Amino acid sequence: MRIVVADELRASSLDLPRSEPGWTVDARSGRAPEALAADLADADALLVRSATTVDARLMDAAPKLRIIARAGTGVDNVDVPAASSRGILVVNAPGANSISVA
Repeated sequence: MRIVVADELRASSLDLPRSEPGWTVDARSGRAPEALAADLADADALLVRSATTVDARLMDAAPKLRIIARAGTGVDNVDVPAASSRGILVVNAPGANSISVA
C-alpha cells in the first residue's frame, strides 16, 4: 500500500503505517498541486489536514486511490460526492484534537 501524506503531521503519527510490511509512506508537505497529482498516480491512500484541497481533478490523477483520510474534524476540503462516485472512502478524525482544544 502506498500512502501519500500531503500536509504537515507530527512525525510520530506516521510510525504505525511506516512499520507495516509492504506499506510505503510519502510524507512531504507543501507540494505544488501538479507535483501532488503526479505523486498520487500510484497511491492507494491520501492523508491530508486542512491545507490541501482534494477535488475531482486531483482524484482523476489517482486511479488507484481507495481512501482519503482527513486528520482532523470535518471534510470540507474534500469533494465527497466526487470521491463517492469513484468508490473512494472518505474518513476523518473528529476527536483527534479535542485535548489540544481543551
